[in-house]
Amino acid sequence: MHPRTREVLEHLDTYHTELLRAVEAIPATMRDRQPAEGRWSVAAVLEHLAIVDEAIAGRLTTTLAVAREAGLSPEADEDSILRRLDINMILDRGRPRTASPQSQPRRDVGAADALAHYEQAYAKVCDLVREYDGLALGAVTAPHPVLGEVDVYQWLLFLGAHEGRHADQIREIGESLGTPDGRTAATSR
Repeated sequence: MHPRTREVLEHLDTYHTELLRAVEAIPATMRDRQPAEGRWSVAAVLEHLAIVDEAIAGRLTTTLAVAREAGLSPEADEDSILRRLDINMILDRGRPRTASPQSQPRRDVGAADALAHYEQAYAKVCDLVREYDGLALGAVTAPHPVLGEVDVYQWLLFLGAHEGRHADQIREIGESLGTPDGRTAATSR
């Protein structure tokens, strides 16, 4: 496996694990509850992540297939790709974001189904990374609605950080709902 492929998969796995820990910290009976009117439940966050992961995996699959057909070259560089994107900007929950209409969660999906959908979408992203192992993904670009024209490595870094951002949101939801040990609720962003 190429070092850059390994690095991308480790990045994705780090945030995936963090997100799952945040979900597991909230009792299953509370994962469908909204912390306040107009706020997302844990189920809604998971469904949003599934929608985003599927959409990006689909877009990148198409974009990379075209690039491969055009003769996408092997990856010649082994330097780290982690600095190609300002991950902290994406993680910053102090900067509110509004999800696009296409990535809004369906409100009728329960937490268990949303988690299963999210896990399937996440697997598609990781499978895509493995399929293009060793190819120059930095040479292939596609526009991001906020970040502008970014390469495939940046798209994948975005996906990991996006999950990290929503792991923080899930922890905030848990605080807002109150924890099983009775701590007081905190205000979520």
